[in-house]
Amino acid sequence: MDKKDQTTRNSEDTMEGKLSVSFRNNESLLKFCRETFSGFDPDLYDIVAIRLYYSEETILTLYAVDKEKHKNKSYDEINLQVKKFKVINPALHLQANLIREFNFTISNGDYDLGAMEVTNK
Repeated sequence: MDKKDQTTRNSEDTMEGKLSVSFRNNESLLKFCRETFSGFDPDLYDIVAIRLYYSEETILTLYAVDKEKHKNKSYDEINLQVKKFKVINPALHLQANLIREFNFTISNGDYDLGAMEVTNK
């Protein structure tokens, strides 16, 4: 996934940020990926990232590294080769029991969120 995939330009109608997700347990995540992404086998691949794109259509993408190819290698942070598994318009509501909680913060990018200090605790 290149930098263009990871961020978008900030404008008055776009914000970007970070999202964290807690899954109920690792087995549920692996089961979900096995059942959702054709060709994904957790014995063959390690999950690197999951991307959810929502617009006129919903696209759920799984990026995974081939365990056999990377077994005896340290990966190159600049060029980590991954396989992409993609599902268009997945039935996400059927997997509500997969996610225990999620939390996200988005920003217009004008300020450094790491420097924020909440004054009305």
